[in-house]
Amino acid sequence: MTADGPAPDGPGAPADLELLGDMDPRRGNVVWLARRPDGTARVLKVFRRRRTPVVDVLESAMQRVFERKRGTTPGARRATEAELLELWAAAGVDVPRRFDDPTPPGHGPHALWMEHCPGPLLSTVLADDAEPWERRLGLLRRFAADLGRRQALAVERGDPRLCHEHATLNHVIVCGDRLVHFDLEGGFARGADVLDAVALELAGYLRSLEKAVGPRFDEALAAFADSHGHPELLQRAAERAVRGTSPSRLLRRLRDRRKRGARGKTWVMGQLLEVLR
Repeated sequence: MTADGPAPDGPGAPADLELLGDMDPRRGNVVWLARRPDGTARVLKVFRRRRTPVVDVLESAMQRVFERKRGTTPGARRATEAELLELWAAAGVDVPRRFDDPTPPGHGPHALWMEHCPGPLLSTVLADDAEPWERRLGLLRRFAADLGRRQALAVERGDPRLCHEHATLNHVIVCGDRLVHFDLEGGFARGADVLDAVALELAGYLRSLEKAVGPRFDEALAAFADSHGHPELLQRAAERAVRGTSPSRLLRRLRDRRKRGARGKTWVMGQLLEVLR
């Protein structure tokens, strides 16, 4: 199977690899689980086209020029994930370890071997009413503290690559005592506005939090803001999200309203401002 080849369960699927997740057999990424003789496991992420080749190239160019993001072609996403796994790990962020093992025949050219980190998504745990609320708040506080350190480091270094381009609590795994960040295939380009990147990341995580905890969002948001550890940065990012007047920021707010209605990403950032007051 090539990166754009047959369905994952087709004749090209090796017998020693198990498909993870419910993935579209026609496009998008495929993730395989490989169980090793020593009892450990690794995952092989194969990057494939999201759309047609022409649309992929056009979307990639538009994101680079207008949004200061990395490319979205399979090769660009593979390169971004490999780079950011190393960058985030060096910054002390818990991410899957990357391995340089050869790619199995038929799975190239855009693939990565990574550590298998089993466990539920943080969004799933936070939404589970069977879990004690105090345990859920404890996980949220840990997540917020880790995020605050990483975002402060991004600002200190002037490096937007330390912000998740597609931030959601669905991209954090509760793996035992670890909170593992994954799916780093999208990224902000060098030279992108770091405060914009922080604001976009915060809006994504807080929108995801509101969806997970529902009526307990006010309490969860207060715990998040208290644990983040950088109230001035939160204030600046929230102000940029809610009141920024650059063309890109005005367009983002318009798109947010049209896509998500009154309780979208702009709304959660406004709620953050209220908490900070």
